[in-house]
Amino acid sequence: MDSTVKNILFMIDTSASMSEREVAQAYSEIKGTIVINSRPARKE
Repeated sequence: MDSTVKNILFMIDTSASMSEREVAQAYSEIKGTIVINSRPARKE
């Protein structure tokens, strides 16, 4: 079974309710997710 995800949408509410630190944390988490999911799949 192929479980490759073709499209992912990330949304961050960057309104005044978020501090720069919170925006940076969200960016970091998204960036980490993209890096992890861009690795070749392991064959079992």
